Amino acid sequence: MKRLIKRFSAIAVAVLMLLSHSENVAAAERMAVAERMATGYSSYAYSVGTDYSYFLHPNIDTSKDAEYASTAWGMAGYTSYYSLKPTVSYMRGNAPDGRKRMESGIVFLSGHGNYQCVSFNYKGNDGEYKTGIYYGENLDSTTGYKYVGVKSLDLSQTKLMVFAACQTASGTTNIAKNAADMGADATIGWTVSVGASSHTKWLKRFCDEIAAGSTVKRAKEYADSFNYSDNDVKKGKIYGSDSTTVKSVSNFDVMAVRNDEDNKRATKIAGRVAFTEDDLEGFVKRVVSAGKLNINLKDFEIQYNGGTVDLIYVINGVETLYGYSIILDNGYATKVYKNMGDNNSSFARMTIQKRTFSEIADSVIEFEKSESVSRLDPSYTVLGQETKHIFDIEMNKEYLVILTDYMDESGAYGRSEDLIEIKGSSY
Repeated sequence: MKRLIKRFSAIAVAVLMLLSHSENVAAAERMAVAERMATGYSSYAYSVGTDYSYFLHPNIDTSKDAEYASTAWGMAGYTSYYSLKPTVSYMRGNAPDGRKRMESGIVFLSGHGNYQCVSFNYKGNDGEYKTGIYYGENLDSTTGYKYVGVKSLDLSQTKLMVFAACQTASGTTNIAKNAADMGADATIGWTVSVGASSHTKWLKRFCDEIAAGSTVKRAKEYADSFNYSDNDVKKGKIYGSDSTTVKSVSNFDVMAVRNDEDNKRATKIAGRVAFTEDDLEGFVKRVVSAGKLNINLKDFEIQYNGGTVDLIYVINGVETLYGYSIILDNGYATKVYKNMGDNNSSFARMTIQKRTFSEIADSVIEFEKSESVSRLDPSYTVLGQETKHIFDIEMNKEYLVILTDYMDESGAYGRSEDLIEIKGSSY
C-alpha cells in the first residue's frame, strides 16, 4: 500500500510540475504580448499565400507556406491570421487594433516576386484578386494589379517582414530593403529565383526557429545548414537588425533540442578562415584542415550559395542531398554542418558508392521539360529551364528535377520545381 501511495505521489508531483511548466510558459507568453504592446510593437501577425493554378494548369501554391507560418507565429504568442485568397481590400485593410494589416508585428508573404513587389492572383480570378505589396507607395498599376506600398506604411511596430518570393532582395534597391528603411526591425528577401518546393522546406525550418525564440540570423543559418534540390533557396538576404527576435521569452525546451542538434551536426571552426570566392577549393581545404574534418573532397561537388559554401555528395556523377554546409559570417567560415544522415559509416558509404544509376534519354528530358511548361498559366513567359539528376539516399529513389523560371503578367518571377521519380535501369 505504501508503494502504491508513493507511486501516486510521484505521479501527482510530475503532473503538478507539468502544469506548473505549462502555466509558466503561458504566463511568459502573456507577458511577452504585454511587453510588445508596451514597447510599441504590434501583437498581430499576418501571413499571405495563394494558389496560382489556372483551370487545367496546376501551378505553384503557396497556401501551405502561409498556413504553416501563421501557426508558427501563433506559437510565438502573436494573434495570428492568414489569407489564402488575398484581395486588394484585404491587403490594404486594417487589423482589429485599427492599424493596417501590413503594419503588424510579423508580416509573411509567399508568392511570385521581383525586386519591386510580391504579387498574388488567386487562381487567375483577376479583379480584386490581382493584388500584392509594392516597394513604393500604394499603386494601382496599368496591368490591373493594386498594391499596398511599403512607403505608404508605418512599420515602426513591425518586428519582422518575410518577402518569401523570387528576387525580392535583388539589386541595391528592393522591397526588402525599403521595408527595413521604413522602420521594420528586420526583413528578409531573396536575391535570385528559388524553387517552390525547396523554398517551402526552407521556410518551415526558418519559421520554426523564429517561433522558438531564435534571432533572424540564427534562423536563417539553421535553414541554410541543410541541402535542397534547389540550393538557391539559401540565397536569402537580411536587412535591418539580424539579431531581431519576435518573442521576448525563448522556448527553452525547443532551443535545448536545437543546441543538442547543433553539437551533433556542427563543427566550429577555430581561428579565422577567410572566404575566397575565386579559390573555392582552396578555401574548403583550409576549412577542412582548421576543423580537423575527415572529408575526402573527391566525393563532393563544391557550390557557393551566398551565405554558405556547400559540399554536395556525388555518387557516380549523380548529386545527392547529402553533404556539408560551411556557414559564412562577415567573410569568414564559422561552422560546418554535416548532412550525411545515418549512412556515414565506411561500409554504408562503400555500398552506396557501388550503386549504378539510370540513364535518362534526352528525349525523355525534353518531354518532361515540355510537361513542366504545360502546367503553367498560358499567359506566363518562360525564361529558362534547368534539369538535375538527384539520388535521395534516405528514400533510395532517383529523381529528374526540372526547374522552370517564368514571369507572370505582373512582371513578377516564379520558379516551378518538378521532381519526377526515375524507375528502372533506363528511362
